[in-house]
Amino acid sequence: MTKISVPGKLYLAGEYAVTHPGQSALIAAVNRFITITLTDNADFILESDKLGTIINPLHKEISATAPSWRLMYVTLQQIINFNQAKFDKSTPPFKISARSQLDQNGTKLGLGSSGALVVGMLQAANQHFNWQLTQLELFKLAVLTMLDLPNFAKGSMGDVATASYGGVIFYQNFDRSELALLREHNSLLDQLSQPWSKLSIQTVNWPANWQFNVGWTQKAASTQSRLNSTSQKALNPFLEQSTELVQILRVALEQADFNQAVATIKKAQQILFNYTDANGINYLTPALKRLLAIADKYQLPTKISGAGGGDNGYAITHDQLNQTQLLQSWQDAGILPLDVTIWQH
Repeated sequence: MTKISVPGKLYLAGEYAVTHPGQSALIAAVNRFITITLTDNADFILESDKLGTIINPLHKEISATAPSWRLMYVTLQQIINFNQAKFDKSTPPFKISARSQLDQNGTKLGLGSSGALVVGMLQAANQHFNWQLTQLELFKLAVLTMLDLPNFAKGSMGDVATASYGGVIFYQNFDRSELALLREHNSLLDQLSQPWSKLSIQTVNWPANWQFNVGWTQKAASTQSRLNSTSQKALNPFLEQSTELVQILRVALEQADFNQAVATIKKAQQILFNYTDANGINYLTPALKRLLAIADKYQLPTKISGAGGGDNGYAITHDQLNQTQLLQSWQDAGILPLDVTIWQH
């Protein structure tokens, strides 16, 4: 039996911009997990604490009969395909089970559950079948899996990178058109070993005495629907500003410069207000507005995490008093503080 856990994620800066090739974001892994268990079995079985159990899924038309299983099903197929490519032999049947902490009473928390699920299944197979993939190769295999699903193809894959690496990462998105050419002319193994144009994933130190505080609005939001609604209005200035601010915030984290973090995160939030407003995106909800206003009152670095329209915001504190006051004020305003911290691999 192989059992592994992979973390959820929250964006610190770079949302929307990072969906474009060569654009970057800072993303944090958090200590809420999807746990995957893989065991040898007489039949292939998919099991989920959210969906139930499917026996012999390869003999069923998953997309028609159970579309909610599509992500696990396609990842199962990828495991079988990669095992065949790696060892030139068929894959013995196994049961793979998923248990998720990335929701609250059945409502998703916006912590990147889809990316974590795919990475978790592939990581379990990596260990179980002794593939010996690096973190980068695991990330690439997970991306190749998700790119074939229209519901996820437009995402930045930053959640996949964070689940693969843990901690806080600087993530620069790859070039989709260049990757399409690479896929067309290379085997699956070569697609993992060759460099991907513009891709960069680097770990970033999180200051030891800073607390990462997350408030949940108790309303789920759909990142993909917001990405589908974006246009090119005000795009180029936004991309330039976002790139600059991600780099400045990265340095502020590395140097534990709290004042610089306050100023930079405030600017990063403002350019997202401007961009989403210009494109007619439902970004700032009343609950998120309350979350930000409360943190601003304590002069803390605070920002919506992700695509907005619901889900989460965060604030950074560096003393116990501010943290206690912040969390209580959030709770009084109907914002649920989540018991999460930065998770290092």
